[in-house]
Amino acid sequence: MHESLIQYIQKFSATPLSAGAIQGSKDLFVPKKLRKKQYFLQKGEVCKYFAFIGKGAMRQYTVDERGVEHIVHLSIENCWVGDRESWVMLTPSNYNIDAWEDTDLLLITRADTLNWQIPAL
Repeated sequence: MHESLIQYIQKFSATPLSAGAIQGSKDLFVPKKLRKKQYFLQKGEVCKYFAFIGKGAMRQYTVDERGVEHIVHLSIENCWVGDRESWVMLTPSNYNIDAWEDTDLLLITRADTLNWQIPAL
């Protein structure tokens, strides 16, 4: 699953990634599988992970006082998913995020992103 993440990074990189940078990326991102309708994040939780979707799809949504769901964002393969505001501000999320179908993710923690150093190219 890491191959799709490496291809994604290389697509937007000005120069090819070194073997060290590729290995560093593989070491930081942890694979996780979610079943359809399984939560990645629930309203009121602090977003602890951001994830790259290798396969599948996710939805970010709110539920109003009548129980009606309002989808605010869909994420598909080769996209990122997480609640940015909760992630950056370390505040409870206003959103639910769940798997729209069976989904394969690569997770990274906030601490790992702060310490992530890509070796020289």
